[in-house]
Amino acid sequence: MTARRGGGTCCDVNCLVLLASAVLALRLIATAPVLEPVPPPAPVGVYFCGPTRNGDLSNSYAAAWLATRGRFVKGVPLGMPFLKRFLSPGLMRRPGFNLSEHIDFRAVNMEGASYLMMRRASKNDRGALRTADAFDFYVEHLSAYERMVDLLSMEPAATRAAVVDAVVARLGAREARLRASFPRFLAPRPAGVAVMPFYGAAVATGHSTLELRELYLRLTLLSCARLFPNAAVAVATEADAARAAAAAESVARVVDVEILRLDAAIAAPEQLGIATVAEIQRRFATGDWTRHAHVLYTEADQVVHARRVAALLGSLTDAGRNSLVTPHRFLPRPAPDQFPRDLVSRMLAGSAGKRVRSAFAVAPVTGPPNLTATAWPERPVEVVVDDEATARCCFVKARCAHFLQPARKDKRVGLVPDPNLALFVTAAQGGSDPMIAGNGDLVSGERYRACELRLGGDACAGS
Repeated sequence: MTARRGGGTCCDVNCLVLLASAVLALRLIATAPVLEPVPPPAPVGVYFCGPTRNGDLSNSYAAAWLATRGRFVKGVPLGMPFLKRFLSPGLMRRPGFNLSEHIDFRAVNMEGASYLMMRRASKNDRGALRTADAFDFYVEHLSAYERMVDLLSMEPAATRAAVVDAVVARLGAREARLRASFPRFLAPRPAGVAVMPFYGAAVATGHSTLELRELYLRLTLLSCARLFPNAAVAVATEADAARAAAAAESVARVVDVEILRLDAAIAAPEQLGIATVAEIQRRFATGDWTRHAHVLYTEADQVVHARRVAALLGSLTDAGRNSLVTPHRFLPRPAPDQFPRDLVSRMLAGSAGKRVRSAFAVAPVTGPPNLTATAWPERPVEVVVDDEATARCCFVKARCAHFLQPARKDKRVGLVPDPNLALFVTAAQGGSDPMIAGNGDLVSGERYRACELRLGGDACAGS
């Protein structure tokens, strides 16, 4: 093959192939559609939920909250009554700062980690944003289940151990499903960190056994991995640090977990929540966490659901009313069909039988045959939510503090469920136990702020 030198044409076959390829590429470019800019996600409907009476913030409490990095760096400082003085970022940057010198240990409890944030949503506002649709942001409070059946006080001990075994087996199966639901290659997630205090060294700090606490921690970490690629577990003992490290290793494929040692900052388990929030602010103030744009705080016994993460984060600002959003909090409920039939009989006959019967009264109609119509003739039907992307659980501002009791007393049959409360299970996050569609409150007796549950339809309206 020959080629003419100088400015002549090229006769080489390779040159002809290159020329043809160039012509084809030009044609493809000329006919290619123009790429339109990707529109921002549709906003999440939200409303501000403040106190119904002076000092009462329970209507926006969820033992969890979401905020921006700026909320800690340049927003409202952490303040009283849980601290001796306001903890500003400037104070925390001073050499020799010691957190233990500033926390008022006489006033703290685990709930204070949320109240500390909500008491100063902005200079004059107390409370937090909530989503108009609960499926946009909610948590399942796993350990509430145990309180409903008075697990730690259940006698005889053999019955209590059998109930724990049944709960561990069921939640262990959920953990396996949740792990299997993650794809082999994870899509990029927003730059944020999920932070949770973990105290497992003494049962006296809650209603859970140690085995259940460790299982709850793993479930919480796995659920948070849907939101952020990073997590941090705050602990205050050597034993809990080892437990947290084991949990971190078990979820390492889907989330990078950091262990925060706060041994020197607290003197009792209930102080760990406050110390964790203060440590979050210190790490942002000193620049240790500059890589995190957002922070999710939750207790280590809650499965976190967030349907539209980008839109949810977009609703937040660094200060003012929009600087804090708390999830809705749903409570898993015990049901007779979750246990072997002989164990159900033992639970009803034991020391916690009255509490168990009260809990089962609001269970769905799928229970064993001997615990249906004759015992609870008006037990509710369970709604199955196969797809949280299209389901709705709508709140309006007027319902911010509108409570309903889960059951009423009837002279003929005892406890009868409130017909205005719907029960549902969700397939998301490995599949849930039955939950009442509404914000559950166990602080002042079991009660709920109900939502309107729908499997589809128009989006909920924010206000």
